[in-house]
Amino acid sequence: GWVRVTWPGSTLAYNYRMSKSLNKFDLCRQVDANQTAIAGSTEPCSSVATFENGITPFTQDKTDNFDWTRSSGGTSSRSTGPAQDHTYGNSSGYYMYIETSSPRVVGQKARLISSVFSTESSTCKFLFWYHMYGGTIGTLNVYIRRQSGLYGDQLIWTKKGNQGNQWISSGQLAFGAVPAFQLVFEGIRGTSFTGDIAIE
Repeated sequence: GWVRVTWPGSTLAYNYRMSKSLNKFDLCRQVDANQTAIAGSTEPCSSVATFENGITPFTQDKTDNFDWTRSSGGTSSRSTGPAQDHTYGNSSGYYMYIETSSPRVVGQKARLISSVFSTESSTCKFLFWYHMYGGTIGTLNVYIRRQSGLYGDQLIWTKKGNQGNQWISSGQLAFGAVPAFQLVFEGIRGTSFTGDIAIE
């Protein structure tokens, strides 16, 4: 599984240099708290990234209801969630998922938030893989979170309900130029425990 962010016409890239973890974006750069590009933070990098070595550059949102879980193999509940990751297609690879068993209740949210990035041309594009299998699957949302202005979170992708026992590509998602932004993955718990949602 992989996440890819690209801006046409540029050869710049930011690489966190942690091989195989979900930390490589094509054609973007990290910015600091003042929304200034960090010196030396642009360099060629691979377009393939996974959760094999951790969750960097994502962090758990501290204002949501519960956390995403990094896992390999199946989830802890029957009849929901993946049996294996997407990258390797076996039980040794890792992915992130929301565990929807008790004490979780309907409507509770878990969010993963990326580091801050900036764009350098008119269009940003990326994709990811998701797994939404179970009789009580809730919702998976993806937002871009702007770091300036009054824009707030912009929903750029959403999916709801059982999508079958399979990893599915989100397809290429695109949004306009943003001076500084974060990617936010939000999983919302459905009506019962067969609602585990996973991403890679």
